[in-house]
Amino acid sequence: MSNILSLCEVEECDFEVIALHTVLPDYKLAFLLNTKLGFNFNRVIPDLDYKIDGKEAFFSAFEYQDKKILTDWCLIANKFNINATEGNSLGLFRSEATFASTCVYLQPEIKQVDFILKIGGDVLDKTKKEILQEINKIEGVITAYLVDSKKLKHKEYLIF
Repeated sequence: MSNILSLCEVEECDFEVIALHTVLPDYKLAFLLNTKLGFNFNRVIPDLDYKIDGKEAFFSAFEYQDKKILTDWCLIANKFNINATEGNSLGLFRSEATFASTCVYLQPEIKQVDFILKIGGDVLDKTKKEILQEINKIEGVITAYLVDSKKLKHKEYLIF
């Protein structure tokens, strides 16, 4: 028996996705979700690393397992900035280093989203609505909303 995950299995995964737009850094957002919603997010070490568009990218992630309602929560950064140094020649003996920055997205279909909150397991619609309301009350969170996970083309990056 092999442990290979087929694409069919990925498409039928049982998880929901909440998109978060925020100005907060990852650790602060995780702390505020812990404080305001009673979660207990812990940092995933090492960061999630993926090769996307030929570039190595590292995405911060936090996990929390709610054993009461048998639900797994994952807070994952959707963006990673890749900084590259390029040398520009200024003449025969001089050169100046310039920096180019490109952004790589875990879920490129939702590029504008800063963080993804993945919910694994069954959560009542009422509970999801209450959680969204509480997240939207957090200072520094611009907005949070449910995303149709069927529209995400790179679901395999959300499975770890």
